[in-house]
Amino acid sequence: MTYDIVILGGGITGLAAALKASESGLRTLVIEKDSETGGIWRSVQHDGFTFDLGVHGLYAAKPANEEVVAFIRGLAQNRFVLTEKKTKILFKGRLLNYPLVASEFFTAYGMEGFLWATTLLFARAKLLIAGNRGMRSFRDYVVGNFGSLLYRIYFEPYVKKVWGVDPALLSLEALARRVRRIRVREFIWTWIKKRFHPGGSEAYEGLQPARFLYPREGAGHIVEAIRERAAGHGAEFLLRAQAETVSGGPDGYWLTVRAPEGTRQVRARHVISTIPLPELLQLLHPEAPADIEALRRGLRYRGMRMLCLLLDMERVFDAQWIYFQGNEFAFSRINEFKNLSEAFAPRGQTSLAVEFNCDPGEPLWSLEDGPLTERTLAELSRCPLPHADMAGKLLGSFSVPVEHAYPIMRTETQGILDEAKRRLARFPNLYSIGRQGDFGYLNGDECVAMAFKTVEGIKGKEDRRTRGLEDRQEDIERRA
Repeated sequence: MTYDIVILGGGITGLAAALKASESGLRTLVIEKDSETGGIWRSVQHDGFTFDLGVHGLYAAKPANEEVVAFIRGLAQNRFVLTEKKTKILFKGRLLNYPLVASEFFTAYGMEGFLWATTLLFARAKLLIAGNRGMRSFRDYVVGNFGSLLYRIYFEPYVKKVWGVDPALLSLEALARRVRRIRVREFIWTWIKKRFHPGGSEAYEGLQPARFLYPREGAGHIVEAIRERAAGHGAEFLLRAQAETVSGGPDGYWLTVRAPEGTRQVRARHVISTIPLPELLQLLHPEAPADIEALRRGLRYRGMRMLCLLLDMERVFDAQWIYFQGNEFAFSRINEFKNLSEAFAPRGQTSLAVEFNCDPGEPLWSLEDGPLTERTLAELSRCPLPHADMAGKLLGSFSVPVEHAYPIMRTETQGILDEAKRRLARFPNLYSIGRQGDFGYLNGDECVAMAFKTVEGIKGKEDRRTRGLEDRQEDIERRA
């Protein structure tokens, strides 16, 4: 049981690392605690319906990742659909397009809307004069870019519901790139054009593009393709197994692994961890000294429970995502995957993935599927939405919990994270990567790129080591 690389966690990052390592000729083992690989990129199949655990569009989050995106497309045999992103927000009783459309923003709420627009413009003018000096928290960012009024009535309650943390305590860097800034000049100009020339386009900044590729049969198709190719090159997979300890140093590591067939010892020259960073710290320090335990407590994740509704109707919404801002709704977002691809539901039927942001131990996490479904349908029936009354169309429901959905980046988290990574740096040939391992809000392409880069570094080390051994052997032979 000796490997060049042992990978902890079989999500998209771990699978990408396994693929790159096995293709490089490195003997590779993936240890995954669940009965299947994929992590939050796996798809759940139920009675002909497909549900993704979140939304996983394929696009390059940065120009350097274009090659990674092209590689994934080829690996998955281009089984994607090109879709226009269409998102809406239910805000103060109205269903609005998001990003904000100038004509709606100014006119949908009468004088109240005009007041919001005025405070937004005032905030942006102040930002142009004073700059972003002093911005530390997500609250600072939103108030600076949208104004304090919109912050109080929209952003604050929604962010508290999603993250379970006051926005004034959340890191600016972690979340700001997820919020589309409105370019004021284009905002006003497009409103004028729409006022006098209907059909004008909107221009916005933001991380996600307006058009992107989506896996036709679900994100699980991507991770299955990666795993199959990795296995074809010799990568091994140990499922329903967990590492209990990791000990060693420069010459390699011993891992104690608990699996259904018993506990075993595994030897690895390199360890790549894609499991949550606090869990890795626990493995490296089984006795959990007080300072390590403090680091672990400071690195928290936000959980998510997804309620899947199977419906005997053609469509519910005309958008892929609907955000529910108010506290009168227990859920924060609904995904209608059929609006991404027809293959997500049988003909004439559709489904909704209702997201509840909650953590283990909280009431929403523990509520049985039946009462949770009843509560969801009751809340939807009170909404001014098309086809809001869906109880008579329900074919079935079930839920899927995701304990580590998003790393929570508070304003003090970066210092804690830096210290945790300094501790890990004491362990040569051990790497913690991916959304869970790097503790960063990363896109799928960023996870794959990070995995490839890590394995390339390991391959370089192994090649240099091999050359060094060969040189020493030649020297011994010459002396003999």
